[in-house]
Amino acid sequence: MSRRRQRFIVGLAGTIRAYPGEGPLDASPAPTVQLLTPSAGSLQAETAATANAISTTLGSAAVEGDQSIVVASATGIVRGSRLWIERELIRVALVTGTTLTLTRPLDFAHPSGAALKGQGLTYALTTTHTATRDRNYRAVWRYYVDAVLYTVELTWDVVRTVFRLDVQPGDLAVRVPDSVRRLAADLLHEDVVDQAQLQIETDLVARSLRPDLVRSTDQFRPPGIECVRALYLDRAAAIDASYRETAADAWEAYESALAKALLKIDWYDVDDDDTVSHWTGTGYSYSSSWDGTQWVQVQTSDEQGTAGTSEEGFAGGSYMQLG
Repeated sequence: MSRRRQRFIVGLAGTIRAYPGEGPLDASPAPTVQLLTPSAGSLQAETAATANAISTTLGSAAVEGDQSIVVASATGIVRGSRLWIERELIRVALVTGTTLTLTRPLDFAHPSGAALKGQGLTYALTTTHTATRDRNYRAVWRYYVDAVLYTVELTWDVVRTVFRLDVQPGDLAVRVPDSVRRLAADLLHEDVVDQAQLQIETDLVARSLRPDLVRSTDQFRPPGIECVRALYLDRAAAIDASYRETAADAWEAYESALAKALLKIDWYDVDDDDTVSHWTGTGYSYSSSWDGTQWVQVQTSDEQGTAGTSEEGFAGGSYMQLG
Protein backbone atom coordinates (compact mmCIF):
# COMPACT_ATOMS: atom_id res chain seq x y z
CA MET A 1 0.00 0.00 0.00
CA SER A 2 1.23 3.48 -0.84
CA ARG A 3 2.17 5.35 2.33
CA ARG A 4 2.32 8.76 0.73
CA ARG A 5 1.15 11.44 3.14
CA GLN A 6 -2.22 12.97 2.27
CA ARG A 7 -3.05 16.61 2.99
CA PHE A 8 -6.40 18.37 3.35
CA ILE A 9 -7.25 22.06 3.52
CA VAL A 10 -8.38 23.22 6.95
CA GLY A 11 -12.15 23.59 7.28
CA LEU A 12 -12.97 21.80 4.00
CA ALA A 13 -14.43 18.33 3.51
CA GLY A 14 -12.31 15.80 1.62
CA THR A 15 -11.82 12.12 0.88
CA ILE A 16 -9.03 10.10 2.45
CA ARG A 17 -7.89 7.08 0.44
CA ALA A 18 -6.00 3.83 0.83
CA TYR A 19 -4.93 1.32 -1.82
CA PRO A 20 -4.41 -2.14 -0.29
CA GLY A 21 -1.86 -4.12 -2.24
CA GLU A 22 -2.37 -7.60 -0.81
CA GLY A 23 -5.14 -8.58 -3.23
CA PRO A 24 -8.89 -8.15 -3.82
CA LEU A 25 -10.70 -7.30 -0.58
CA ASP A 26 -13.08 -9.75 1.05
CA ALA A 27 -16.65 -8.48 1.11
CA SER A 28 -17.04 -9.72 4.68
CA PRO A 29 -16.00 -8.71 7.27
CA ALA A 30 -16.33 -5.22 5.82
CA PRO A 31 -13.34 -2.84 5.85
CA THR A 32 -13.18 -0.13 8.52
CA VAL A 33 -11.22 3.01 9.33
CA GLN A 34 -10.43 4.83 12.56
CA LEU A 35 -9.15 8.42 12.74
CA LEU A 36 -6.72 9.61 15.41
CA THR A 37 -5.47 13.08 16.30
CA PRO A 38 -1.73 13.87 16.29
CA SER A 39 -1.75 13.25 20.07
CA ALA A 40 -3.41 9.83 19.54
CA GLY A 41 -6.82 11.00 20.72
CA SER A 42 -9.97 9.80 18.98
CA LEU A 43 -11.12 11.94 16.06
CA GLN A 44 -13.45 9.31 14.59
CA ALA A 45 -14.31 5.99 16.22
CA GLU A 46 -13.82 2.91 14.06
CA THR A 47 -16.45 3.01 11.34
CA ALA A 48 -17.19 1.49 7.95
CA ALA A 49 -14.89 2.42 5.06
CA THR A 50 -16.12 2.39 1.47
CA ALA A 51 -14.58 -0.23 -0.78
CA ASN A 52 -14.24 0.37 -4.52
CA ALA A 53 -17.54 -0.95 -5.90
CA ILE A 54 -16.32 -1.96 -9.37
CA SER A 55 -17.02 -5.65 -9.97
CA THR A 56 -17.14 -7.45 -13.31
CA THR A 57 -15.63 -10.42 -15.14
CA LEU A 58 -13.52 -11.07 -18.20
CA GLY A 59 -15.66 -11.42 -21.30
CA SER A 60 -12.99 -13.50 -23.03
CA ALA A 61 -9.75 -15.18 -22.07
CA ALA A 62 -6.60 -13.03 -21.85
CA VAL A 63 -3.07 -14.26 -22.34
CA GLU A 64 0.22 -13.04 -20.91
CA GLY A 65 1.37 -9.95 -22.82
CA ASP A 66 -2.11 -8.73 -23.76
CA GLN A 67 -2.52 -4.98 -23.29
CA SER A 68 -6.25 -4.86 -23.91
CA ILE A 69 -8.97 -6.98 -22.38
CA VAL A 70 -12.72 -7.35 -22.85
CA VAL A 71 -14.96 -7.26 -19.79
CA ALA A 72 -18.59 -8.22 -19.29
CA SER A 73 -19.43 -4.71 -18.06
CA ALA A 74 -17.37 -1.51 -17.93
CA THR A 75 -19.75 0.26 -15.54
CA GLY A 76 -17.79 2.51 -13.20
CA ILE A 77 -14.48 1.90 -14.98
CA VAL A 78 -12.69 5.03 -16.22
CA ARG A 79 -9.25 6.09 -17.35
CA GLY A 80 -6.91 5.56 -14.41
CA SER A 81 -9.03 2.92 -12.66
CA ARG A 82 -7.05 0.44 -10.57
CA LEU A 83 -8.39 -3.11 -10.85
CA TRP A 84 -7.56 -6.57 -9.60
CA ILE A 85 -7.90 -9.28 -12.23
CA GLU A 86 -7.68 -12.35 -10.01
CA ARG A 87 -4.45 -11.53 -8.09
CA GLU A 88 -2.87 -9.28 -10.74
CA LEU A 89 -3.18 -5.50 -10.31
CA ILE A 90 -3.81 -3.55 -13.53
CA ARG A 91 -4.36 0.10 -14.47
CA VAL A 92 -6.73 1.30 -17.18
CA ALA A 93 -5.45 3.74 -19.81
CA LEU A 94 -8.52 3.83 -22.08
CA VAL A 95 -12.11 2.58 -22.01
CA THR A 96 -13.81 1.84 -25.34
CA GLY A 97 -17.16 0.18 -24.80
CA THR A 98 -16.30 -3.00 -22.89
CA THR A 99 -12.69 -3.04 -24.11
CA LEU A 100 -10.08 -1.83 -21.63
CA THR A 101 -6.66 -0.72 -22.82
CA LEU A 102 -4.13 -1.18 -20.03
CA THR A 103 -1.09 0.91 -19.13
CA ARG A 104 1.15 -2.16 -19.47
CA PRO A 105 0.87 -5.74 -20.76
CA LEU A 106 -0.51 -8.48 -18.53
CA ASP A 107 2.03 -10.50 -16.56
CA PHE A 108 -0.22 -13.57 -16.41
CA ALA A 109 -2.94 -15.32 -18.40
CA HIS A 110 -6.53 -15.17 -17.14
CA PRO A 111 -9.51 -17.32 -18.20
CA SER A 112 -12.82 -16.05 -19.49
CA GLY A 113 -15.05 -15.27 -16.54
CA ALA A 114 -12.15 -14.35 -14.25
CA ALA A 115 -13.21 -11.82 -11.60
CA LEU A 116 -12.21 -8.17 -11.79
CA LYS A 117 -12.59 -5.99 -8.70
CA GLY A 118 -11.76 -2.37 -8.06
CA GLN A 119 -8.81 -1.51 -5.83
CA GLY A 120 -9.10 1.06 -3.11
CA LEU A 121 -10.76 2.22 0.11
CA THR A 122 -12.17 5.66 0.84
CA TYR A 123 -13.68 7.57 3.74
CA ALA A 124 -15.38 10.97 3.54
CA LEU A 125 -13.82 13.54 5.86
CA THR A 126 -16.21 16.19 7.16
CA THR A 127 -15.37 19.75 8.16
CA THR A 128 -15.30 18.47 11.75
CA HIS A 129 -12.41 16.16 10.87
CA THR A 130 -10.49 19.01 9.21
CA ALA A 131 -11.37 21.77 11.68
CA THR A 132 -7.93 21.97 13.33
CA ARG A 133 -4.77 22.64 11.35
CA ASP A 134 -2.06 20.21 12.46
CA ARG A 135 0.25 17.52 11.16
CA ASN A 136 0.46 13.76 11.69
CA TYR A 137 -3.16 12.77 12.02
CA ARG A 138 -3.53 9.02 11.56
CA ALA A 139 -5.97 6.80 9.69
CA VAL A 140 -6.02 3.17 10.81
CA TRP A 141 -7.46 0.96 8.08
CA ARG A 142 -8.57 -2.62 8.75
CA TYR A 143 -9.58 -5.02 5.97
CA TYR A 144 -9.53 -8.68 5.04
CA VAL A 145 -7.93 -10.42 2.05
CA ASP A 146 -8.44 -14.19 1.79
CA ALA A 147 -9.77 -14.21 5.37
CA VAL A 148 -6.57 -12.64 6.71
CA LEU A 149 -6.91 -9.38 8.68
CA TYR A 150 -4.61 -6.52 7.68
CA THR A 151 -4.17 -3.33 9.71
CA VAL A 152 -2.43 -0.40 8.05
CA GLU A 153 -1.80 3.05 9.55
CA LEU A 154 -1.37 6.08 7.27
CA THR A 155 -0.58 9.66 8.27
CA TRP A 156 -2.33 12.79 6.99
CA ASP A 157 -2.22 16.52 7.64
CA VAL A 158 -4.68 19.40 7.86
CA VAL A 159 -3.03 22.44 6.30
CA ARG A 160 -3.70 25.90 4.90
CA THR A 161 -2.53 24.94 1.40
CA VAL A 162 -1.94 21.71 -0.48
CA PHE A 163 1.08 21.58 -2.78
CA ARG A 164 -0.30 20.81 -6.25
CA LEU A 165 1.82 20.87 -9.38
CA ASP A 166 0.04 22.18 -12.48
CA VAL A 167 1.63 20.76 -15.62
CA GLN A 168 -0.67 20.30 -18.61
CA PRO A 169 -0.03 18.09 -21.68
CA GLY A 170 0.33 21.27 -23.75
CA ASP A 171 3.30 22.33 -21.61
CA LEU A 172 5.19 19.33 -23.01
CA ALA A 173 4.21 19.63 -26.67
CA VAL A 174 7.69 20.79 -27.68
CA ARG A 175 9.64 19.42 -24.72
CA VAL A 176 8.71 15.75 -25.23
CA PRO A 177 9.00 14.51 -28.85
CA ASP A 178 6.58 12.01 -30.35
CA SER A 179 9.24 9.29 -30.37
CA VAL A 180 9.49 9.52 -26.58
CA ARG A 181 5.71 9.59 -26.17
CA ARG A 182 5.41 6.39 -28.17
CA LEU A 183 7.99 4.61 -26.03
CA ALA A 184 6.34 5.90 -22.84
CA ALA A 185 2.80 5.20 -24.01
CA ASP A 186 2.14 3.09 -20.90
CA LEU A 187 2.38 6.18 -18.69
CA LEU A 188 -0.68 8.23 -17.80
CA HIS A 189 0.08 11.95 -17.89
CA GLU A 190 -1.60 12.53 -14.53
CA ASP A 191 0.54 9.78 -12.97
CA VAL A 192 3.74 11.34 -14.31
CA VAL A 193 2.73 14.76 -12.93
CA ASP A 194 1.99 13.08 -9.60
CA GLN A 195 5.47 11.51 -9.60
CA ALA A 196 7.02 14.88 -10.47
CA GLN A 197 5.11 16.53 -7.63
CA LEU A 198 6.36 13.87 -5.22
CA GLN A 199 9.93 14.42 -6.49
CA ILE A 200 9.72 18.18 -5.87
CA GLU A 201 8.15 17.66 -2.45
CA THR A 202 10.96 15.23 -1.56
CA ASP A 203 13.59 17.70 -2.74
CA LEU A 204 11.98 20.51 -0.71
CA VAL A 205 12.00 18.36 2.43
CA ALA A 206 15.66 17.52 1.78
CA ARG A 207 16.30 21.28 1.93
CA SER A 208 14.38 21.57 5.23
CA LEU A 209 11.37 23.15 3.51
CA ARG A 210 7.78 22.02 4.09
CA PRO A 211 5.66 21.69 0.91
CA ASP A 212 2.48 22.56 2.85
CA LEU A 213 3.95 25.98 3.72
CA VAL A 214 4.30 26.91 0.05
CA ARG A 215 1.31 29.19 -0.47
CA SER A 216 1.62 29.26 -4.29
CA THR A 217 3.20 26.63 -6.53
CA ASP A 218 3.49 28.91 -9.58
CA GLN A 219 7.23 29.30 -9.12
CA PHE A 220 7.59 25.50 -9.31
CA ARG A 221 5.98 25.15 -12.73
CA PRO A 222 9.32 25.44 -14.62
CA PRO A 223 11.07 22.72 -12.57
CA GLY A 224 7.82 20.74 -12.65
CA ILE A 225 7.80 20.74 -16.45
CA GLU A 226 11.47 19.72 -16.51
CA CYS A 227 10.81 16.92 -14.01
CA VAL A 228 7.87 15.55 -16.01
CA ARG A 229 10.03 15.63 -19.13
CA ALA A 230 12.82 13.76 -17.31
CA LEU A 231 10.39 11.08 -16.14
CA TYR A 232 9.11 10.52 -19.68
CA LEU A 233 12.69 10.27 -20.92
CA ASP A 234 13.56 7.84 -18.13
CA ARG A 235 10.77 5.57 -19.34
CA ALA A 236 11.98 5.85 -22.93
CA ALA A 237 15.57 5.14 -21.85
CA ALA A 238 14.43 1.97 -20.07
CA ILE A 239 13.28 0.68 -23.46
CA ASP A 240 15.81 2.33 -25.78
CA ALA A 241 19.28 2.92 -24.32
CA SER A 242 19.99 5.66 -26.86
CA TYR A 243 17.85 8.00 -24.70
CA ARG A 244 19.95 7.58 -21.55
CA GLU A 245 22.17 10.59 -22.13
CA THR A 246 19.18 12.78 -23.01
CA ALA A 247 17.42 11.60 -19.85
CA ALA A 248 20.48 12.45 -17.73
CA ASP A 249 20.58 15.92 -19.30
CA ALA A 250 16.88 16.35 -18.51
CA TRP A 251 17.49 15.61 -14.82
CA GLU A 252 20.29 18.21 -14.79
CA ALA A 253 17.87 20.71 -16.34
CA TYR A 254 15.37 19.90 -13.59
CA GLU A 255 17.96 20.45 -10.84
CA SER A 256 18.94 23.76 -12.41
CA ALA A 257 15.31 24.92 -12.69
CA LEU A 258 14.62 23.89 -9.09
CA ALA A 259 17.69 25.75 -7.83
CA LYS A 260 16.55 28.85 -9.68
CA ALA A 261 13.05 28.58 -8.18
CA LEU A 262 14.54 28.32 -4.70
CA LEU A 263 17.01 31.16 -5.15
CA LYS A 264 14.39 33.61 -3.90
CA ILE A 265 11.50 31.42 -2.83
CA ASP A 266 8.25 33.38 -2.80
CA TRP A 267 4.97 32.65 -1.04
CA TYR A 268 6.63 30.50 1.67
CA ASP A 269 4.97 30.84 5.08
CA VAL A 270 8.00 29.95 7.19
CA ASP A 271 6.19 30.30 10.54
CA ASP A 272 2.87 28.82 9.35
CA ASP A 273 1.20 31.98 10.67
CA ASP A 274 -0.69 32.97 7.49
CA THR A 275 1.77 35.78 6.72
CA VAL A 276 4.25 35.65 3.86
CA SER A 277 6.91 38.04 2.61
CA HIS A 278 7.66 38.49 -1.08
CA TRP A 279 10.43 39.48 -3.42
CA THR A 280 9.40 40.80 -6.81
CA GLY A 281 12.82 40.47 -8.38
CA THR A 282 13.30 44.24 -8.60
CA GLY A 283 14.22 44.93 -5.00
CA TYR A 284 10.68 45.87 -3.88
CA SER A 285 9.35 43.68 -1.09
CA TYR A 286 5.91 43.41 0.46
CA SER A 287 3.94 40.98 2.58
CA SER A 288 0.54 39.32 2.47
CA SER A 289 -1.67 38.11 5.29
CA TRP A 290 -4.63 35.73 5.24
CA ASP A 291 -7.69 37.46 6.70
CA GLY A 292 -9.90 34.38 6.75
CA THR A 293 -11.29 34.72 3.25
CA GLN A 294 -8.49 36.13 1.08
CA TRP A 295 -4.88 37.28 1.04
CA VAL A 296 -4.36 40.96 1.84
CA GLN A 297 -1.19 42.60 0.48
CA VAL A 298 0.59 45.07 2.70
CA GLN A 299 3.14 47.45 1.23
CA THR A 300 5.94 47.55 3.78
CA SER A 301 6.88 51.14 3.02
CA ASP A 302 3.52 52.75 3.83
CA GLU A 303 1.50 49.83 5.23
CA GLN A 304 -1.31 50.34 2.73
CA GLY A 305 -3.20 47.13 2.10
CA THR A 306 -4.60 45.83 -1.15
CA ALA A 307 -7.11 42.99 -0.89
CA GLY A 308 -7.99 40.54 -3.62
CA THR A 309 -6.48 38.10 -6.08
CA SER A 310 -4.76 40.38 -8.59
CA GLU A 311 -1.28 39.62 -9.82
CA GLU A 312 0.12 42.95 -8.67
CA GLY A 313 3.68 42.57 -7.48
CA PHE A 314 3.83 38.79 -7.96
CA ALA A 315 6.22 38.20 -10.81
CA GLY A 316 5.49 35.21 -13.00
CA GLY A 317 2.42 33.82 -11.28
CA SER A 318 -0.93 34.27 -9.59
CA TYR A 319 -2.39 33.99 -6.14
CA MET A 320 -3.43 30.59 -4.89
CA GLN A 321 -7.10 30.23 -3.99
CA LEU A 322 -7.19 28.92 -0.45
CA GLY A 323 -9.66 27.65 2.09
